[in-house]
Amino acid sequence: MSNVILGSDGIAIRQGIYQQNVNKMTDLGRFIEFQGGRRFRYCKCNDSAGIAHAKMAAASLVVANDNAVTQTAMTVALSNGYIGEKVVNVLLAAATTANLYADGLLTIENGLGEGYSYRIKSNKSGGALYTTPCELTLYDPIVVALDATSVITLTMNKNKDVIINPANSDASVAVGVPLIDVTAAYYFWAQVKGYAALMMTTAGTIGQLVGPGAGDGTCDAASGTVYKPWGQCVQIASSGNYPTIDLQLE
Repeated sequence: MSNVILGSDGIAIRQGIYQQNVNKMTDLGRFIEFQGGRRFRYCKCNDSAGIAHAKMAAASLVVANDNAVTQTAMTVALSNGYIGEKVVNVLLAAATTANLYADGLLTIENGLGEGYSYRIKSNKSGGALYTTPCELTLYDPIVVALDATSVITLTMNKNKDVIINPANSDASVAVGVPLIDVTAAYYFWAQVKGYAALMMTTAGTIGQLVGPGAGDGTCDAASGTVYKPWGQCVQIASSGNYPTIDLQLE
């Protein structure tokens, strides 16, 4: 396949679906779609062991220090959390690194401004103390002011620093399946929709739902479970094989 493909918005991308690249060739999360219904999203691998082909990748785990943090002492004046502002200071449980949350999300979980979320353009390091806060630059302006009662969470871009889905785990968010073996810190395309090969650790029947399996990145066939299914078996599937699965992550 050519290494030049067109994204969903018609922009040419010089990285094919069977290629990885140490350089970022397009925006994380950008999707491409082919006739027949296969859809892919652009991701970056952050698993030290890499991610094997036909195994499910998952979103990076939420950083506990940046989850549900009450903005104690962060007045509107200190946070710069005025209505209409795009640059906001936030308090975290520990200092974070610069641009970890670029293209991620700021969510106000409780307190003043609760229920609103904002896409993050960039962030500076810091956040452990209100005197050295983490400065966020947002794509869109604040709608409701933030103050010391606001409870905030920072979430990374879903397609940034993805890992292999842990075995027997429905606690992670499935991102997609690479068609190739992916090296740590490399960018790649993950399939999110349509027919795909995916390793199974149990037998399955045609039309049966599949979800997190007994091995890292694998799937098991099951029904009536609490997790969101990844898709359905297209064929009778044997344990340890790579049957065709109709992925339905989107």
